[in-house]
Amino acid sequence: GDIIVRIGGDEFLIVFVNHKLSDIENIWEKIKGDFERKNKSGKYRYEIRVSKGIIEYKKGMNIESCIIEADKLMYQEKKGHKVSLFFD
Repeated sequence: GDIIVRIGGDEFLIVFVNHKLSDIENIWEKIKGDFERKNKSGKYRYEIRVSKGIIEYKKGMNIESCIIEADKLMYQEKKGHKVSLFFD
């Protein structure tokens, strides 16, 4: 019953139906672990990084505002993945 959709470029929306927040965190850790194993495999010349923004929908909430808030959280986490290189 869960739903995954591509919402643009390299961004995806996953709607977990009837899951506890702790279950979603565990699922996310498995997803992240899959990417980490791929990165460590040595098969690729690049590294894949993933970020998340998790919002718990509650009855009466606006779906669009939930997506916007989750997107903001994802971008905050994504900033932590950025590597800045400065040369003297």
